[in-house]
Amino acid sequence: MILVKDKFDCNVIEHLEDEQGRFIILKGVLQWHQFVFVNIYSPNKTKDQCIFFEEIQKQLDKLELEENCEVVIGGDFNVIDSMPIWMGLAANLK
Repeated sequence: MILVKDKFDCNVIEHLEDEQGRFIILKGVLQWHQFVFVNIYSPNKTKDQCIFFEEIQKQLDKLELEENCEVVIGGDFNVIDSMPIWMGLAANLK
């Protein structure tokens, strides 16, 4: 889900989503600037994540974007940014 405040002048130009509901990509104009908003829910398994992120990249590459277009990506990446010390070396890192 991608929400935009009612008071903003927003025009969605293109809308993409996958059949599994794992990503939504909106290309549009917000307050007279072109933006791409991406909301993702990445799979848990590393193998599936690689395929998933390659698909996201393919979808973004297809978009015709202005030079100054802002791309905002958010959501659940299902990855560990860093391992807390208390987890030790036994943790299964991606």
